Amino acid sequence: MTKHVFDRVRSHDDTLRRQEFYRMEKDAGPRASTKSLQQAPHSREDGRVLKEFIRIERETDS
Repeated sequence: MTKHVFDRVRSHDDTLRRQEFYRMEKDAGPRASTKSLQQAPHSREDGRVLKEFIRIERETDS
């Protein structure tokens, strides 16, 4: 029985494709959602909530 064209094992080395994709993504620049997250003011509530969690954790460990 002869081998068919599809019987050949294809190389799965995607290094060049991956590098090209990363270059295209980098050249496109940051997306709008990323920019909006970076420019949004940080909430002061985050620190308070974290401090409260730490306080509760310390109380339960004692």
